Amino acid sequence: MRQLSVSVEVRITPTDAPVSKGEASPEQLGPGHFELILPDSSHRNIDALEEAMLTANFPALRDAIRCHLAAESKKKRTRCETL
Repeated sequence: MRQLSVSVEVRITPTDAPVSKGEASPEQLGPGHFELILPDSSHRNIDALEEAMLTANFPALRDAIRCHLAAESKKKRTRCETL
């Protein structure tokens, strides 16, 4: 049996995009890829940043697991492309 590599990448970058609608609802950008845009007031607030990370990370993890298990059940090793 082959091993599994599990990888998580977190990026914090400046943006001119509007603040996310509802702080508990990150936007899905792709399979296992979610984004939450924070207001300027959160830039130096460790609690707000931590909460945003957890809020965006949970659905990303769940979606990545869903894609993996769907591919395994079909015996395919392809990237999950459905949203």
